Order: sequence, then structure tokens, then C-alpha cells
Amino acid sequence: ECHDNGTFFDFLEKRRPDLSEATRLKIVENANAAIAFSIGIPFFHMGQEIGLTKYGEDNTYNKGDYYNMFDYRLLDQRMEMSKRLSEAISIRKKQRGFQVYDPRVITQSLIVDEINEVIRLSTEDACLVSPCDVNTVYINASGHDATIPLSKGFHIVYGDATLRVGERQDDLVLPAWSTVFAQKRG
Repeated sequence: ECHDNGTFFDFLEKRRPDLSEATRLKIVENANAAIAFSIGIPFFHMGQEIGLTKYGEDNTYNKGDYYNMFDYRLLDQRMEMSKRLSEAISIRKKQRGFQVYDPRVITQSLIVDEINEVIRLSTEDACLVSPCDVNTVYINASGHDATIPLSKGFHIVYGDATLRVGERQDDLVLPAWSTVFAQKRG
């Protein structure tokens, strides 16, 4: 999403009409968390935190308020989504490892791979990007739960409400359409 362009919610509605609104909103929430926990500068479009729609319209710079205004009634209905993104951003701000902007450092320190259909973003040399903490983000972009082994010493900092935030676990069950931020302190 970007300024006058269409919304991610509308993109999902067009590309995946088979999904329920609740599932599309869960995917939007997951994408928001994945962006919040990415290295670099995140960008969020107004209303993205609540799955705002522009009724399928793209390039709305001259289409008026109907397509471009923030819907506060929708915010009231989807306040939990907004709070989840606020929580992710608040955690992000406290983690130096997400605030790396130099492409050379990112290239040198970031590993992107996949475990059981889950995308894993992890710092290879944690001391390059933060005070020797190892930050790992797991993104389950599938419609089913996935189990992955969690390395010894990691604890969950952010995740789905079904996860035990703050506790160490051996195996991590990521619910469908969810993002988890786990950390091992140096």
C-alpha cells in the first residue's frame, strides 16, 4: 500500500475472493506484523492497521473523501487490530536490531530461509546489528498451523494470543497467518 494506491485488503479481496473477511483481516494483521518486524524503515498506509478499503479502487488521488478518508467507525469495530500493530511498533522501537538501515550491514547479518513453510528472518552476527542479541522473526503466511523447533535460549517477545509470550519453548506452533518475534539475549 502506498498513499493513493489501492489497499492490501482490496488486493486480497480481488485475488482471493474465496477467503472470508475474517481471514483476509487476519492476513492483513499478519502482514502488518511482518512489516513492523522487518529490518529497515517500515511504511504503513493510513488505515492499513484496520484493513481499510478503497472499495477496489486504485490511484485514488482525485477520487474524493469516499475513497480516501479514514473510517473511524471501522476503527471502533477493529480496534484490536490497531492495538496489535501499536504493540508491534512499540516492541520494534526498543530493539536496535530492527533499526539497521545500511544495506552492507543488512546483507552481512541477515539470514532469510524457510522451515516447514515458515519464513525465518534471523540475524547471523548479532553483534553487528544489536548488543549481541539474536533476533528472529517467523512468518507463517499459510492457512494452516506450522510447528518449528525453537533454538535453545530463545523466548517469545511478540506473537499470537495463543502463544506464551516471554517464555522459552522447545517447539513453536505458529498459528495460520501469524508472525512471531523471538529473541535470544547476548
